[in-house]
Amino acid sequence: WLGGGRVDAELWEEFELTLTEAIINLPLCLVCAYDRRQVSGSILVAAMRTHPVMVVGTNFRANPFYEPGPAASGAVREVIY
Repeated sequence: WLGGGRVDAELWEEFELTLTEAIINLPLCLVCAYDRRQVSGSILVAAMRTHPVMVVGTNFRANPFYEPGPAASGAVREVIY
């Protein structure tokens, strides 16, 4: 994503939402790491909208900015913090 220059935030958000919806009901934890020095503010906002859980410091927290897509409706998630 970052090797060739500017990344479109809408395209990034679409990718992240697609990935999140693909794994929402699987028994796994996937951590997406973002280097704030390399991604734009609009990419970080897109990331916050597409991830149900965030790592804040060393803690897992429910993400109040998460906007579930159609595949997530009715999905049951148990998160251990």
